[in-house]
Amino acid sequence: MSLPLVLMIDDNKSDLTLAEMAFAEAGLLVDFRGMHRSEQARDHLGALAGDAGAVLPRLILVDLNMPRVQGVDILAFLKTHPRLSRIPVVVLTTSSSLPDRVRCLALGASEFQVKPFRLDAYLQLIATFRRYLEGDGPQTDRPAGGDDAGPRPSDPEGPAMDDGAQVIQSRLGYRWDFGRRRAA
Repeated sequence: MSLPLVLMIDDNKSDLTLAEMAFAEAGLLVDFRGMHRSEQARDHLGALAGDAGAVLPRLILVDLNMPRVQGVDILAFLKTHPRLSRIPVVVLTTSSSLPDRVRCLALGASEFQVKPFRLDAYLQLIATFRRYLEGDGPQTDRPAGGDDAGPRPSDPEGPAMDDGAQVIQSRLGYRWDFGRRRAA
């Protein structure tokens, strides 16, 4: 039995590395493939659309704001191709803009998630994607309540990280806060 394929499209290579580690730390056994050039990702997805024998991702994570080809363009492309339209797409972005959220959900995103600033919250978010990886095929129903990563802690350091967050932080070699890196 092959592992479910997860494709993540994000122009930030560190975000790709972090997500791959988070899937592993959450105990989600997947074939994780990260693409940091959105135009190459679009071309790859176009090739998948035309190849009836190709293995399709069980889940696609896409950043919204990328150079050249925006995440919303990739989402629109996916949802207009019959072979790709049933693949769940989660927009995972730093944007908390209501118009961005509305547009992505209207285009067919399964979820619109704001990247959590805290590593332990990021790990918890990745763990929720288990629902897309179980079962026999793509799911098209949008999960209830899947539209935000939740409140931000008022304390910038927040509570102590859980074990999973500490493991990933040690592997990365620095403390991860989206948008900034600090020495571990």
